[in-house]
Amino acid sequence: MKKLLCLTLIILAVTLTVSAQNVFDNEGLLTFDEVSSLDSLLVSAGYDAGCTVVVVTADDFDGKSAEAYADDFFDAGDFGDDGILFLVSLAKREWHISTAGESIYTYDDSRLIYFEDELISYLSDGDFYGAFVRFAELCREDYSYNDGYYSDYDDGYYSDYDDEYYTEDEGFTASRIVIPVIFGLIVGLITVSSMKSQLNSVKSKPDASDYVKSGSLNVSTSYEQFLFRNVTKTRRESSSSGGSSGRSGGSSVHRSSSGRSHGGRGGRF
Repeated sequence: MKKLLCLTLIILAVTLTVSAQNVFDNEGLLTFDEVSSLDSLLVSAGYDAGCTVVVVTADDFDGKSAEAYADDFFDAGDFGDDGILFLVSLAKREWHISTAGESIYTYDDSRLIYFEDELISYLSDGDFYGAFVRFAELCREDYSYNDGYYSDYDDGYYSDYDDEYYTEDEGFTASRIVIPVIFGLIVGLITVSSMKSQLNSVKSKPDASDYVKSGSLNVSTSYEQFLFRNVTKTRRESSSSGGSSGRSGGSSVHRSSSGRSHGGRGGRF
């Protein structure tokens, strides 16, 4: 009975380990310790970003392009509906990032250009572990959702409502709202107190009619009734051209062999 229990626990532990795996080093570019450390980092980054973050290495793409291989790998894996996958092949000196679900819009074309600028130097230097660690960091930083609409770019973000760009120093922080309000209240109180001190000779009267000139006001019964409000919200799309500093907000979408929608970007190093 004890042997059966131990065997069951071992199988369960192995199953949980495999199901939680986010690193697939099929080309053997990483050490055991690097794989273990990176896997924990990717799980943590995915938790923060609200999606699955995966790293794959492969010396062969099974006759497919890097894009098709990355898309199919994500589709075949149990990674959920929303995620981002980073594929690297030293043998082919190619890389590709595949996105699925809401990650297509979270990590749009402009954002992936920034990813490329950050990662390509690591790959060219052969520092694959460094590239994967930086990839995890990029996945978790500078993102923000407004009802599922991604609006965060590099050091700031676009407002989905007024088309204005804000940097981190100019964003809607609590201090930038509360401090001006308090300052305004203080100035207002000082102004009102000063005006009030000049009106000491004026005394209030009990009836409003005392303040109205006879025959100057004739108001009939009137009222307004609020009926309804219609609000229409449309995802803002724009051109995906531009360098890493561009903030287009657009995503190039294609379909994998399974018919699933994917975004992404890739190249050589």
